Amino acid sequence: MRFNYRDWVLAVDPHNLIFIDESGLNLGMTRNYGRAPRGERLYDSCPKNRGQNISLIGARSYGRTNC
Repeated sequence: MRFNYRDWVLAVDPHNLIFIDESGLNLGMTRNYGRAPRGERLYDSCPKNRGQNISLIGARSYGRTNC
């Protein structure tokens, strides 16, 4: 079965491949830690609401040029 898959992969034209990636974040995200000068305490505010979710999808291909 591995050999069949290897033969199939070698037969695929890389120009026909499209790679897709998905990432996400929340606008209400905040760090739970920070840095301050030695001997000083760090104070900061954080959002009270949960924030909006954002999804990002990107795609990339080898691409063909018609030059």
